[in-house]
Amino acid sequence: MDITDVYISFKKCQAKFFNKFYRIPKHPLEKIDALKKDYQLYLKTVLEILEEKRLDPNIYFTSGFEIFGPKFSYQFFLNEKIMQVYEEKKKSHTKHNENVVKSFKKSYEYVKEYSKNRNVRLSFFLDYCHTIIDGIPVPTYQYNCGNICKYFITWLVYKGWLSHSDNPIDKQFDVIMNELKNTYTIPL
Repeated sequence: MDITDVYISFKKCQAKFFNKFYRIPKHPLEKIDALKKDYQLYLKTVLEILEEKRLDPNIYFTSGFEIFGPKFSYQFFLNEKIMQVYEEKKKSHTKHNENVVKSFKKSYEYVKEYSKNRNVRLSFFLDYCHTIIDGIPVPTYQYNCGNICKYFITWLVYKGWLSHSDNPIDKQFDVIMNELKNTYTIPL
């Protein structure tokens, strides 16, 4: 990570806060050089802190905007409140990821147990997704019954074992896929 990464992260979070689009400049170092010397010093100091403590700059700057709102700028980078909110967000994010993985594993074990006694000639998941109960695929039926979670059924669609038309949570597909990707433990 270098000073341009920190500058770009700050500007992206700022644009997101104001609900605007941010395009990365072709020459970000020129933009940084055009800043006041104090602002450049704040950027360098924050860079050192982010690297030393291995912090995610996007979460850090988002926390700053949540606290200070539109007033958040370079001079507020080193405020202690930001670190407190950052730590709370990180704990919350970690806990959420743990819950996603736990729910996914529980659904996986349920499907494994459900298909245990079936004579499967094809792929385990392909057979599971092509089995029909009451005119709908088994994953959709079991999701509606509460036996498998939305993360597992989205994973089946992503892998291509279940079609989008059979997905009961198709409208949330992208959001749930991002949650699955953020866990880094579920194989995609």
